Order: sequence, then C-alpha cells, then structure tokens
Amino acid sequence: MLFVRASRLGDLLFCVPTMRGFRARWPEVESALLSNHYSAAILGSVVGPGRLLERIHAFKGREGDLGGRAGRALLAELKPQGYDLLLPLRPRRQLRRFAEQLGLPYLYPPCEGDPPAAPGHAVEQSWERLRPLGLEGRPPSIALPKPAHGSGQPPYLLCHPGCDETLRWKHSFAQLRGKVRRRIWPEGHWRELLQRASAELGMEVRVSSGNPREAAYVERLVRGLPGPKPRHHHGLSLSAFAGLVAGAAALLTVDTGPLHVAAAFGTPLVGLYGPSTPSFTGPWLPDGGGQVLERSLPCRPCQGRGVHCVQNVCMSEITPDMALSAVRRQIS
Repeated sequence: MLFVRASRLGDLLFCVPTMRGFRARWPEVESALLSNHYSAAILGSVVGPGRLLERIHAFKGREGDLGGRAGRALLAELKPQGYDLLLPLRPRRQLRRFAEQLGLPYLYPPCEGDPPAAPGHAVEQSWERLRPLGLEGRPPSIALPKPAHGSGQPPYLLCHPGCDETLRWKHSFAQLRGKVRRRIWPEGHWRELLQRASAELGMEVRVSSGNPREAAYVERLVRGLPGPKPRHHHGLSLSAFAGLVAGAAALLTVDTGPLHVAAAFGTPLVGLYGPSTPSFTGPWLPDGGGQVLERSLPCRPCQGRGVHCVQNVCMSEITPDMALSAVRRQIS
C-alpha cells in the first residue's frame, strides 16, 4: 500500500490513526507513505520493518504538485517498489493522474473532480477512505513515541503564538479585503499572559516560533515586557522542536501544527480556537485530555472565507484569565 499525504504538519499527523488502523487490520501488508520532505523528522520513530510504515518517500511540495513535474520525477523511485494500491488520504484529481502514470490501481471516491469534504473530524475523514477495504471501528489516537528531550530540567509552560501565514491586509479605511483566516490571539492578550504566567503558575515560561515571520512576531510580543524575558526558541529543526514540545509541562497555542504535535506526544495542551472549528481540526484525543477554548458566536466557524472582521472577535473574547485557568487545570 502506498499512502499519499503531503501537506501541513497537522494534516500529516491527522493521517497517523488511519495508517495505524491499516497496520492493525492487515499486519502482513507492507505500507509506505509519500509525503513532505519533513515527514521523516516527525514520523521517523515509526518507520522500519514491522513498524507503522516500512518506508517514507519524501519530496518537496504538496499533493497538487504530483500531477506535474514533481510527480514525474518520482516515477523512477516508486515504480521498482512494486506497490499494489495507491491510497490518497485526501483525494485530489491530480493524484488520479499520478496513479495512472505509476500504473497503479487507486482507491478514490467515484466522482468528478475533488470530492466535497465529508462531515466529521479530519482524522475521521481520513479513516473513511479505508472503509471500502473493510476497515471498521473508530480511529485510535495518534500516539507517537516521545522523542528524546532534556531530562531533569525544571517544568516549563511552552507558548507558541504562531503567525497567520494566510493573512493579507489590503486597507481601504475600515474595509478589509482579501483572504483572511485570523487564527491569531491578540498581541495584548499574549503580553498579559506572558507577564502573569510565571508567577501565577510557579514555573518557567518559554515561547517558540517556526519560520522567520513567526520569530519576528514573537520578538515583537516579548519586547518591552517587564522583568526577565521568556526564553525564545526559534530556528530549531523539526526533531529538536518535537523534543521541546514533548518536554513541556503544557503547551498553549492556537490552531496550528504544534498543537497536534503535543497531542501526538501526550503533552498537556490548551488550544485557542476562533475562525476554525475543533470538531474538524481540533486536537485528536479520543481518550480524553487537553482542552480547547472557544466562544459561542453566531458568526463562527467562518474559516476566514469571505469575512471582513477587523476586530477578530472570536479570538479576542478568549481572555488571558480563561487561558491561564485552562493551563492550571492541565498541569495539575
């Protein structure tokens, strides 16, 4: 079996329960994953003979690129492997063309174009792809082995503010146009929480960022805070970042990839949700644990599509007091 899923970090982790279910149901079948170039850094502990996956084929790009040059470049690598079936964990028409170029049968919904999104969590949607083969029951947890992290160090709260990569501003006085998906918590809320958290929780507070844009955003948050500044982890490899998340007493973040890394490692977590909905992209914790904070508003979940919301009410109504109380419950 050749699974295909190449997307953001959270989307990749959402597919792990389905691959785990496939392994449990058909342990004699070898399986591999065609995915992003960073997939081995997060899934390397479950790759090898007799493990969740026998191998990972990595490339730079996303599924949509496989119908073109990126897909043609992979043919020489994949054809000798002798796969019997290709399973897109998110069906896209480009993957049908890619499977046909490989000469592989593929499991794909009988419809023209990309199929509409099914109801349910993203993990459940991935699981549904295998029901035609006889997979039954409900998806298990992601449950990846914890990576190595510094032992014996004092407990710390890790805050990952994120930075909305899809936020594009085009101002015309009060009018806001363009694609807006504001999953960010107000800067004033983050500053208040960072000022209060260490004293009120009795532990060190650290902040993390991924790309340079996130790093600049975090530096702006901590600039001017009274007293010692929170330690800022940035420029880490994905494997080092995974260790940072695994070693935290708790993680506080928005709807972004690190939240799902914490869910995979069993790190206590608090997720702040606004335009997106936890019923679709919330942390996958079927056995309980973790906490999601959200506000009941008639306008959400909007997913930021076609919305002109300057105030970002769904995130601003989640207060620092609410976040700190949720973190206390998680670390207790």
